[in-house]
Amino acid sequence: MIESVVLAGARTPLGRPFGCLRALSAAQFGAVAVRTALERARVRGDEVDQVLLGNSAADAGDDRPARAAVAGAGIPPKVPLLGTGQLSLSGLNAIAVADRLIRSGTSDIVVAGGLESMPVPRRDPDERTTPRFRPPRSHPPKPDRCARDAVGGDGAAAVVMMRRSLAEERGLDWLAEVVGHGAVSGRTDALHLRSSLAIRKALAPLGLKVRDLDLIEVDESFAAVAVQAMSVLCTRRSRINPHGGAIAPGHPAGTSGARVVLHLAHSLRRRGGGLGAAGVRGEAGLGEALLLRASRR
Repeated sequence: MIESVVLAGARTPLGRPFGCLRALSAAQFGAVAVRTALERARVRGDEVDQVLLGNSAADAGDDRPARAAVAGAGIPPKVPLLGTGQLSLSGLNAIAVADRLIRSGTSDIVVAGGLESMPVPRRDPDERTTPRFRPPRSHPPKPDRCARDAVGGDGAAAVVMMRRSLAEERGLDWLAEVVGHGAVSGRTDALHLRSSLAIRKALAPLGLKVRDLDLIEVDESFAAVAVQAMSVLCTRRSRINPHGGAIAPGHPAGTSGARVVLHLAHSLRRRGGGLGAAGVRGEAGLGEALLLRASRR
C-alpha cells in the first residue's frame, strides 16, 4: 500500500491585520514558505509533481497569489497548481488532497499549504502633508472579545509531502506520516464542534480512540473551539493545543490549517514520536481533521 509522509515544512511569522507585515503580499509570504520547505526537504522545484495552496482569493476564482508564490519559490510553470478556496479549511484540505494524490499513485512529491494577506488600504495622496495623529478612544476594547476571538492576519505555511517508499530510497528523514483523514458537515450555528467531530470521524475507520492520541491540535480561531474539544473528545486540557492556539498568533484564514498540521508534526517529533490529530472548523458548518504519526525515537 502506498503511504505519504510530511517530509519537511516551513511557515512565516504571522502578522496582525495592517501590522508590521502589511507591506508584504500573500504571494511573497507564500514564496518564502514554499522555498524554505523545499530547501529543508532537500527537494528541487522541478521535482515537484503538484502544488496545492489554500488562499481566500481562490474563493473568487483568483489563483494569481498562489501562482506568483509558486514562481517566487523556484517551481517551474510546468508544475500543475491547484488553489483551494475553503477559507479556514484551505490549508489543511490542501494537505489532505496531497495525501490522496500520493496514495493514488498520481504524484510522488506534492507541495501543499496556504497563504494569506489582509488587503492594505490605499494611501491618502495628501498623506505627507496631513498631520499624523490618532484620536483618543472613546471606549477601550472589550476584554472579553480580546480573550475570546482570534483576529485575521498575514502569513503562509507549506509542507513538502512525498511517497514514503521514495523517501526511503533517497535516505531522507521525515517529520511524520499521514495516517488518516476525516471530514464532517452540519449546522452552521455549531461550528465550534466541527473540528472535534472531524477528529472522531478520522479515528473511527482505523479502530482508534481519542485515548490513543498523544497530542491534539485544533484551530482555536475562537476560544469555544478548544473548550468544546475537551468536552466532545472527553480529554484533558494538557493534550489540546499545549502551546496555545490561534488566539495568540492570529488566524490568517488560508494559512491556519497548514500551520496547525505543521505545528503538530514538529510537536510530535520534539516529544520523541507518537500519534496526533489536527482539526480545523470551516465556514458553512464544515470540519476536517488529519491524523499524523511520528516514529518513536
